[in-house]
Amino acid sequence: MRSASSKSEPAGWQAAWRLLTRPREPASAGRDTLDAFARRLAELVGPGQAAATLAAAEDNLGLGRLLPPQQVEQARLLALRARHWQEQALQRLATAGIETVVLKGLWLAERFYAEPLSRVGDDLDLLVRPAALADAIACLESAGWRFAGATLPAWGHIARASLPPLAAPDRSTSVDFHLEADEWPFARALPNAMLFEQSMILERRGLQLRGLPDEACLLLLASNAAKDKFGPFALRKALDALMILRRGGVDGRRMAALAGRSGLRRPFDTLLTLLLKLGLDPAALPLAPSAELRGASFNRLLRDWQGLFRPFPGQWLGLWREARFGAGWRVAAGRNLRRLGGLLRRRFHGGRANAAR
Repeated sequence: MRSASSKSEPAGWQAAWRLLTRPREPASAGRDTLDAFARRLAELVGPGQAAATLAAAEDNLGLGRLLPPQQVEQARLLALRARHWQEQALQRLATAGIETVVLKGLWLAERFYAEPLSRVGDDLDLLVRPAALADAIACLESAGWRFAGATLPAWGHIARASLPPLAAPDRSTSVDFHLEADEWPFARALPNAMLFEQSMILERRGLQLRGLPDEACLLLLASNAAKDKFGPFALRKALDALMILRRGGVDGRRMAALAGRSGLRRPFDTLLTLLLKLGLDPAALPLAPSAELRGASFNRLLRDWQGLFRPFPGQWLGLWREARFGAGWRVAAGRNLRRLGGLLRRRFHGGRANAAR
């Protein structure tokens, strides 16, 4: 049975969301509510990213730190070790003449976060050219990286755009090689070769990081959020999107064209509408959602986000949301058929031989 205080949390947390969506405006919630919101946010996305996205409101409103500093510092120390191995992998690949584009994690950390260690992830997603994939795997395997370093889901590895994780020697992080930035239909708008052509370069700690333009980053986050069924794991993508939007400069016309051409306009609209309903100023958006989302399904989704997924949504609800708010029922059906096939015959497509096919 839920306590009276837990019943009131979602209502209070609706106001606390303004710490993220409108960090210059006071949230109409008490300090206890803000502290509870921050703790729950840290549970879902990690203390580092939670602290980074809360920092603007903390500073603007004179709140002090909502999360224990030692907890945040510990998360950053773990990220420092992961970043060390990730940068070592990038350096080895560059020395071998293998071009890569950094997707999400490290690229977003360096481009949009004041303290990059707050956003360095557990893995490094790297786009490689198909002809270079076998050499890229061999390059890291020669340095002690190995497949099957991370726990795979019950149905095994079913992705078609990427390989299973290639784990660092100390298992603190992994590299996920991608032949496309994300699963179909992302490549309809931004296939592998085009992403290499349009990539940007940042100089960091003696490394040249090549990553995606802001519009492509937002589209990739929306695509990932749809794959995550707009559930708890999609929250990290939404916070990344907020950091991109805070920076400004996204080309709305180009963004609309990419979302439409890729077939990802519905998940993109879902992400934008959620952020708006959670308090984001419409003026902060590069373009408005193409259609208003309403109805019982969306309202329940919004309540889950307002309450930071307490309780967690069930598996069947997640599957429904994947079809309802994702890239379409055909995409969802295809992915779930692969999951079903993987339960019958566990899939793991790792190793140099499979990569070279």
